[in-house]
Amino acid sequence: MSKKSSFAFALVAFLVMSVGQAPAFELYPDNLSIGAVYGYYDYSEKLESPNKSDESGELFGARVEYSYRSPDTIFFGINGELLTGDTDYDGTLQDLSGDHPEIDGTPAKGKTDNSLLRYEGLVGWTVLPLDYFMITPFTGYGQLEWDRRLGSEGGAVPFDETYRWRYIPLGVNMTYDLTPRWNVGLTARIDLVIDSSINISGPLFDAEMGIGKKSHYSVELPITYQFSEHWLATITPFYFNRPSASSDLEPVQYGGETIWVMEPESTCTFNGVRFFVKATF
Repeated sequence: MSKKSSFAFALVAFLVMSVGQAPAFELYPDNLSIGAVYGYYDYSEKLESPNKSDESGELFGARVEYSYRSPDTIFFGINGELLTGDTDYDGTLQDLSGDHPEIDGTPAKGKTDNSLLRYEGLVGWTVLPLDYFMITPFTGYGQLEWDRRLGSEGGAVPFDETYRWRYIPLGVNMTYDLTPRWNVGLTARIDLVIDSSINISGPLFDAEMGIGKKSHYSVELPITYQFSEHWLATITPFYFNRPSASSDLEPVQYGGETIWVMEPESTCTFNGVRFFVKATF
């Protein structure tokens, strides 16, 4: 099933579930959530083999959220998420100087130490078309930073890379009360990238380059159980797609000479689940 088809199916299923009445959730406007995150990270450069690198593996982390959400009034929220983990690097060596063409395409594998940090501020408006169905369109500002540290085992050349994106999210959050205790939701959003960069540091050269303004996409499907008046538990499957454009050619110093390097176009997906404990007041 294609990504567009999967998203359309999730949206239709959510709307179908919204038909018919159900008792309203116990509603308090202030929400504080603390939870754990698990997911599978998959990064791939858009180059022809063998001159490309791929990276994949499991990441673990934590997330904190606060929001104020009440019918027919302004919504605002802040959140932060930190993920870490080792991923498998599968790349190749490249002849940067042009003096050793025989090494081009030589397989190089290794382990990469990763950390991803995201923080956001959101603002929107909540409407209540039905007394058990809330809709909140929102926007805001966010930053995402990916630190990628490749070791030298497996023939890879060690280096550190830091990717940064600044973006404006545009999205909608919908929640539906199945019963007084069970609630389901859907959050769909696009992150409009306004600035991005990569900083590379290693034994061969250092460089900083822009990596375009391709938008990011994500879908979340939270399922919530209210086990007391002010305490809830939520499990949230999610899908995140983060493409990046190729950089311009940049001059760097290598072996006493000036060479030209670039960061290739790439794709990256992150699929997983978040587990939250939420306090409302």
